Formats: sequence, C-alpha cells, structure tokens
Amino acid sequence: MARVEWTRQSGEDVEAVVAMLLCTEYPNAWRIRPGRGDGGVDVFVPLSDDRALRDVYQVKKFASNLTSSQKRKIRASFDELLKSAEAEQWEISSWSLVLPLDPTPVNEAWFGQMTADVVFPCRWVGLNRLDLFAAQNPMVIDYYLRDGKDRLQQQTDLLASVIARRADRTPGEALQPLDVRSDLMEIYKAINAYDPHYRYELSMTASPPDGSEANRPGMVAQVAYGSPDGWLLIAIFARSLAALEERPITGEYSVKIDEGSDLDTEYRRYHEFGTPVSLPRGSVNVRLSLPGGLGILDSDDIDVELSVSPSETAPDERTETELVVAVLSPDESTLAELEVRLVERTRGPAGGTRTVWEGPSGFVRLEILASDYPNLTVNMQVTTDPAGRRPADIVDSLEFIANLHDPNTLGVSTAYGPRQFSAISTSTTGRERDMSVVRLAKIARALVTIQQHTNKRILFPSSYTGDQAREMIDVAKLLSGEAISFTWPEIRVDLEPDQDFPFQVSDEAMFRLVQALEISLDSGRLEVGKRMAIIQGRITELTATRLVAVPTGDDRAQMLRFDGDEQPGRVQTREVPRTTNPH
Repeated sequence: MARVEWTRQSGEDVEAVVAMLLCTEYPNAWRIRPGRGDGGVDVFVPLSDDRALRDVYQVKKFASNLTSSQKRKIRASFDELLKSAEAEQWEISSWSLVLPLDPTPVNEAWFGQMTADVVFPCRWVGLNRLDLFAAQNPMVIDYYLRDGKDRLQQQTDLLASVIARRADRTPGEALQPLDVRSDLMEIYKAINAYDPHYRYELSMTASPPDGSEANRPGMVAQVAYGSPDGWLLIAIFARSLAALEERPITGEYSVKIDEGSDLDTEYRRYHEFGTPVSLPRGSVNVRLSLPGGLGILDSDDIDVELSVSPSETAPDERTETELVVAVLSPDESTLAELEVRLVERTRGPAGGTRTVWEGPSGFVRLEILASDYPNLTVNMQVTTDPAGRRPADIVDSLEFIANLHDPNTLGVSTAYGPRQFSAISTSTTGRERDMSVVRLAKIARALVTIQQHTNKRILFPSSYTGDQAREMIDVAKLLSGEAISFTWPEIRVDLEPDQDFPFQVSDEAMFRLVQALEISLDSGRLEVGKRMAIIQGRITELTATRLVAVPTGDDRAQMLRFDGDEQPGRVQTREVPRTTNPH
C-alpha cells in the first residue's frame, strides 16, 4: 500500500484516521469526540479498572513545520489536559502528541521546554510512527481515505452470493468437507480484509447457537442462518471500543406485555429505574441494523428472547460510593452495622435511578430505587453460605443478617464522620428471626477469637454437629478468659505408669485435670491451647492404669483456660482439706 499523503487530507480526516489507528493499536482505548469540552484529550488508554490512570494521546492535523499559531494550539490543549485531570481527579501516566510530522531540532527544544514541569513522560509521535501504524492497519486507511467502503460492500455481496449458491446445490451431488476448505478460507479472508471496525468469524453447526459464547471478549452480535439440516453462524467482534462509536449497532424493539402481569411490573421497573429485565419469547419484536452488510435483522416472524439492561451511569464527584448500613433496635441503638460499596448504578428511560450496594462478603446486597428523592424504595437480598470462607471476612455480614428481623429497622449513614443513621423501610419488613443465621454468626465470631490463638489458618467448616458448634463457642470463651460451668457424673482418667496416688478406693480427693483445648474443622481436630478443671470427688475405682471418681456432693464445676507448662492428660490430686470442730 502506498504511503498516505497526509498533507493532502483535510484536518478532520487526519484527526479521525489517526484516532482510529490509535484505537486499533490499543483496542481498549477511549476516543473523545472532537469539540469543546474534550479536556485536551482525543484518545486515552485506561490503565486501571476505574479509568483513574490514563495514557493520553492528543491528535493534531499539522503535517508541515509548526507555526507559532499551531504551537499555541498545542500548548492550549496541553494546559487544558492538566486542568481536566486535576478537576476530574484522574492521573496522567503519559502524554503523547500525535501528528503526521517528525520534529526538527527546534521543535524538540520547544516540546521539551513546554513539558519540562510535569512529572509524567511526554512523547512526540510523528510521521514515521504513523506511517508504521498505517502499514500495519491498511484497512483503516482504505476505509476512511480511499474506496474501502465500496470494496467492503462488494466483499459482503460476494459472501451472500456464495452462501446462496451453496444452498442451491442439486440433490445427490456429492460434497466432502475438504471440498469447501478453500472457499471458506477465501470467504473468511475477504470479509475481514476491509472493515476497520469489526471482525467476523464463520462456523457451521448442527444446532442453533445456545448463547454460551455470548461473553467472548469483543463479541457484539451473532447471526444464525439455518434449518433442521444445519446452521451457519456469523459472529461479529468489535476491533476496538471506538468501533462501537464509529459504526454503532443500532436498533429498536417493541413489547407485547399483559398489563398488570409480573412481567409488566418488571418492565415498568426497567423503564423507571433501569433495572435489567428479561423479555421471554412472544413478548418482544426486535429490529437491528448489523454491520458487515448483514443488513436488517427483523424478528417479526421469529420468536426471540431479549435481555434489556441500560448502560451503567458513571458516578460523579457528588456520588457516594461507600455507605454504612445498620440494624437499629426499636430504641434506635445500633445492633450491627456493615460497610457496603457501590457496585452498579443505572438510570431508567423515565429518569429514576437505581443503585446496587454490596457488603464485603457478598452476603448482603441492597438495591435502592429513587424517583423523587428523598423517597426511596430499598430491596434487600441476603445469602449465607460461609463454608470455606475466612471467619473474619464474613462475621460482620452474618451478625448483620442475624439481627435483621422485626421489630428492628434498617438505617443508612455516610461511611465517614459520626454515624447518623436515617431509618428506611425495606422489602424485609415482617422478617422473623432466623435462628440458623444466629448460630452461624456465633460460630463465626467464636472462630475469629480462636484464630487469634493459633497460626494455623481457620476456615469456616462445611459441616458440623450441634456438639461441635457448642465446642467452638465454649473454646472461644475459655480463650477470652471466661470460666465455663459444667456438670460431671463421673470422671475416668487413664493413668501413666509413673503416677503414684496416696489414696484408696472410697477416699475423697481434689483432682486437677489439664486437657487439650480443641475444635473440630473439616481438616480434623485442631489444638489451640489447654484447659483446666478442679473438682472434688470420691474414688470408686483405682488401678495402675485407671482412676474413676464420682461427685461427693455438688456435681457442678468450672473449666478455666490453662497457660502453665503441664502437659494435657496429667492428673494432680491432693487431700480434701478437713475442717476441725473447735468444740
């Protein structure tokens, strides 16, 4: 392909072509439409998910040696960029001036002086680099500056004729898969040779598409042609984000929904707040304008399903992205609170807004609908599957859910400053206390305490018995310094051979028992410390290897945490103190 004569192109064409070359080189680039308010940015490549860190490209059409006026325009765009980044609170990783002109030594000196005071790298991307981009992406040059649009239509017309010819083969004519290899490869090459916006993939299957490939990166549509005998699938992929602006896929749809039905309610919520809605077969007609010469897709004669979801609305500097929600008792004291973050924000065609908030564990999800602030509708969804999770990550969410029942209410506050909760009503009104969640919260809190006393990683068990749950809670109490009362009908202790007891059967004695402090997890028994009990009883059996005793009076005793050096399993005894009668 011949080199581009940049000096013969209009300024508008130069800027459009250079911007598309950059977007083709960096498919995730964002193109800012020329005009007032572009903030000194023509193209930027986001380097973080929130687009707060950006490589910025400023495109200029100047193809001859820079004049003073042109330098002032470049300087003005650069200054505007610095102001925009500060005002909109995003960071510049690098800045590139892109134009079809290589710098002279005088230009380099001026450019270096202009950018001397900034901390990010600045580059001059000139004619040589643009010629390289153009050579690597001839379809962009051909489409925008030559006859590529006409050639693209010719190729798609060829595709249509080939498909039609294959469909009209005479009955009985033998055809092997290998026979069509060359044709298919030529078709694939032809349809992808001239379209700078989209790429097309062809496949043949025995069944219609099932939607399993809908999330392939870059895929914007899939068209299927077929019958019970077989299907031709054409998948359409955007070559860059900018392609969707240069050649958008547009369309319209109409719905047929029974008034007052559940689907009618869901669709009204979409229309007012932007809540996603799925329209089943028989309820919608769709008409789409597809690229690549594939024409108009009209579903009037086809049953289609449609999922409708508006584009998310980006938060601005006034939008709260973190909140604190709390469960408030009837006297408005805080029973549990949870920080939530904004994960989705939509606006319905009617102007209402919808925000979705999620807690750190994903157990709590709030949907807040607002059409006439401060009147809000709050829907809450809670899930509880703690198995395999770190207790510290889920305990706050579980305690929040455990307290979320009547007559308690929900309050919302900002995440900074003093807590000032505003009570709101939710879809959980009438909720009864869920004792299973209460138990989960207690176990999680106990495991958080136990984790502080062992360097073995503890995960919430996938299964446990009631006795094992009570054991976890009791072990946490002992580790926290609490005493636990228990009853004992008898004790049976295996003695070590070197233990010598100066007692006989029927004697009373004081016994100090040191035992391992353990809990049951999916991985087995985990020892986290020691415990001790002091009890008084009468010996009923004593051999060289076993001691059995029963209470002599009160069968209640206390268990305490033990931090001494004595090993678990040892039993110490001493004589029961005798009281003497002075009379």
